[in-house]
Amino acid sequence: MDHQAFAEILGNYGEFVGAVAVVATLAYLAVQVRYSRVATEANTAAIRSSVARFNTETYIAMGSVNYSQRESAEVLYQGLSDPSDLDEVDTLRFMSSMNGVFRYIDTSYLQREAGELDEELWRSLEGQLRLLAATLGARKYWSLRSHWYSGPFADYFSSIIDATEADEDVLLYRRTIHTDEPPPT
Repeated sequence: MDHQAFAEILGNYGEFVGAVAVVATLAYLAVQVRYSRVATEANTAAIRSSVARFNTETYIAMGSVNYSQRESAEVLYQGLSDPSDLDEVDTLRFMSSMNGVFRYIDTSYLQREAGELDEELWRSLEGQLRLLAATLGARKYWSLRSHWYSGPFADYFSSIIDATEADEDVLLYRRTIHTDEPPPT
């Protein structure tokens, strides 16, 4: 066997070994990408769980502040019904409560847009937003303070306010919050 034939055999052998190495490298990378994807999905699930837990704890804390004391609940109820009936101190308390509620929902909205908030949790908040948009007090607050919140959320909530006028659930809610009569069945 001459040197040229031997060199050609070695070259072919080298190409074969190189091809095997490329296939092995691709297989290794595929496994690593898969593990990375699984780890990312697990992290995303953990983040969503943490966000949901934090949102729930925050909402419970806000509720305990706003509703555990009868006077605070009355201020919030009166403010939602007709804030013009509140005195200066109660107006401040009502505005502060509304700021807490809207700040919480604004943050939740941004988390949802970033894919960090469970869609089911958002749907429950969205239903509450529709009812909130039906109240005179929330509308008045929003007309004065919407610029305090993120642009995307401000646009979103403003569109909900615009859409509530024809919503039968909202109209029913308005009738029940502004009267002592039980809602019709």
